[in-house]
Amino acid sequence: SIGNLLKVNSTLKTLDISHNTLNEKGVRAFSSSLKENQSLNSLNCMNTNLSSDMARQIVDGIKVHDNFFLVNFACNRIGDSAMNTFSEWIKNSKTLKTLELAQNNISKEGANILSNGLKESKSLVSFNLSRNQIGSEGGKSIAEVIKKNTILSVLNLTSNSLELSGVSCIAEAMQENKTIDSLNLWGNNMTRKA
Repeated sequence: SIGNLLKVNSTLKTLDISHNTLNEKGVRAFSSSLKENQSLNSLNCMNTNLSSDMARQIVDGIKVHDNFFLVNFACNRIGDSAMNTFSEWIKNSKTLKTLELAQNNISKEGANILSNGLKESKSLVSFNLSRNQIGSEGGKSIAEVIKKNTILSVLNLTSNSLELSGVSCIAEAMQENKTIDSLNLWGNNMTRKA
């Protein structure tokens, strides 16, 4: 199994398990093996049917050695309830450079929680939160990140229903930001007021 492979292999750096359906039992074993593996530094879990609990378990495994620079959790069903775990990880990691959380049913509550970790991140340079439902209130939380974070350079907020008020807050925050050089706001109903 992949879990056994990770326990004994010390050369594997990148693992792509995307587009596979994972289950609770398999994720528990996978998380356990991540805690033992010290060589892996890039993980793609895109479209693997991860729930909040399953994602939390994987992050718990990743955090042990803090050597991951790229992790892709896009196109799952993680939702808001795992965002405390993600926020703490983002805040404390010294190696995480790219995090993909696109299309995960994250709402304004999740964006608010994530913003706490993002404000204090010392490593994350690329963050994809596209195709969620953070809305204008979540956009305001992300605007605070833009004001305070001095590392982030790529931010993708495509299709988040930010509407005019959320986009306005982000545009205002960008006037203070000196590091973001790529901002994607495509498909956010900018003509509609919240």
